[in-house]
Amino acid sequence: MSDRSAMAGGSRKLRVLCLHGFGESAESMRRRISPLAAKLSSECEFVVPQHSKPWWRASSLLFPEYKGCDETLRYVQDFASENGPFDGVLGFSQGACLAGLLSAMVQGHSDPPLRFDFAIICCGFCSRDAQHSQLYSSESLAIPSLHVIGDSDWFFLRWMAQGLASCYREAKLSHHDGGHDLPEDTSDIVDFIRCQALP
Repeated sequence: MSDRSAMAGGSRKLRVLCLHGFGESAESMRRRISPLAAKLSSECEFVVPQHSKPWWRASSLLFPEYKGCDETLRYVQDFASENGPFDGVLGFSQGACLAGLLSAMVQGHSDPPLRFDFAIICCGFCSRDAQHSQLYSSESLAIPSLHVIGDSDWFFLRWMAQGLASCYREAKLSHHDGGHDLPEDTSDIVDFIRCQALP
């Protein structure tokens, strides 16, 4: 029986790795996802690493190098080895960029830092580090994804979020009235996660 079939049969919960945004902490990420976790308490475990630093720092505004990104990928790999497996990832802001990068590596690398089956990208964007540019192309990523975009977020950030979504072959979009945040109404995220549990 597959892991998803087992979950659908009630023997285990889905497990989702949650990645915080720039300037956030593990605790702030737990607060951010708490309404979602409460709705899915019997169906899904949301795992937030005890990590409270930026995943990387951009060396410049234009054409940046992401300093610390290689260390982050090793951290994710080590965390997954000790605490996995994970069925999906949920990333917010910089963490959503990381989730997108990990999605590309699942498909493009023989030994990716993390293996998972779906991604929830909240206020995401493609990595702007040139070393990652070959990982992104239109509709190249086959992993199921939900892209959550706040219609009151800054225009440029909404544009970047759409750009990352366009890299996924069957991206689902969820717009909400808020800004750079998860929505108050998490129904679209709940429905998406429940669909991933189906065998």
